[in-house]
Amino acid sequence: MRKWTSLLVLFFFVVVLSPNIYAIVFQKESFPFSNNPMFGHYVQDTDRLVTFTFLVSDNDSLSSLQYEEIGLWEVRLKRYYMTYVYGSSQEHSPQGERKSQKEFIEANTHFFEKLSLILASNDVQHNQLYLAIDQLNAQDELENRKIIGSYSPIQGKFSMK
Repeated sequence: MRKWTSLLVLFFFVVVLSPNIYAIVFQKESFPFSNNPMFGHYVQDTDRLVTFTFLVSDNDSLSSLQYEEIGLWEVRLKRYYMTYVYGSSQEHSPQGERKSQKEFIEANTHFFEKLSLILASNDVQHNQLYLAIDQLNAQDELENRKIIGSYSPIQGKFSMK
């Protein structure tokens, strides 16, 4: 075998196969090396998308977090949140260990405390932060929103709704 062929095979193994072997051996999934069933089907025009969002409340209004205004990337923050804070409800999950309700509240308190500090450092007025689940239609328009928890910077605690 020629030297460049061997290098090409080695490159393929390192770039493509190694992350998959890691995910299999350590049972930890990470984008894009994931075989989650949610990615394993065709999306129809009539399908609804369920996602989550962070909401900010000042004294008068409730609005979606404006990620770019505070120097955050929406996709990266949501991936971080789902991987390290929200976790899994399954006993043995590739996304991490199952959290009890107490652990879930503690993880969210820590996360929203940091998010609140980022908002304050960017002069974003807020007296409450919310975690909401949104249902969007095929045109990505909001059809339904359910607030599942809130964080009070004054109390320094996340609470479930």
